[in-house]
Amino acid sequence: MMSTSPLINFCRWLSRLVWLNITWVLFTLLGGVVFGFFPATVTMCFIIRQYLNGAEKSTIKTMWTVFKREFLRSNKVGWAVLIPTLSLLWYVNWGIINLSELYSLIAISFFPLTLLLIALIYYLMIQISIYDTDGIKNNFVSALSLLINDKQTFLMTILVGMILVLFGLFFPIIFLLFGLSPICFCTIALLWLKNSEFQYNAYDS
Repeated sequence: MMSTSPLINFCRWLSRLVWLNITWVLFTLLGGVVFGFFPATVTMCFIIRQYLNGAEKSTIKTMWTVFKREFLRSNKVGWAVLIPTLSLLWYVNWGIINLSELYSLIAISFFPLTLLLIALIYYLMIQISIYDTDGIKNNFVSALSLLINDKQTFLMTILVGMILVLFGLFFPIIFLLFGLSPICFCTIALLWLKNSEFQYNAYDS
């Protein structure tokens, strides 16, 4: 009975999210931050789904295996989208500061596209953690499909992110303890509940 207690399950998941954030930071640093961010995020998403599929614990060895396996693929796909995203952000910022009112409005009009690209990067990391897809184009199409076909999950993820930021402003320790892990958990848990393919995938083996 104790093992099925909602309070115990809640505390177990809290401890898991803290552990995942700690290991995410470690693996991000291990990759030199710039090249560690994407594979560390993929690793965290992969382990979250393993937890949802019944795994009781995760080991550094398992995480290291996933991190190494996805290092090149996640960086190749992630940077292919991040570079134009950063370019658009720079253009929007430069346009607002330096150009006339008309050009500033044009620059601002690119901002929604920039937000979409950021969301796409996030979903790319999730889909890489689920599917063994080759090629930038195939990964891009799969991630875009996840994003478009389940708008409810996307909106709930945004809501959780906003709540996390709001609490973090008043209690900064939340950012230090949990980082991105609650946001990733929200997205993957909702996808897991709605899609039986997420509950088991040959890529897990």
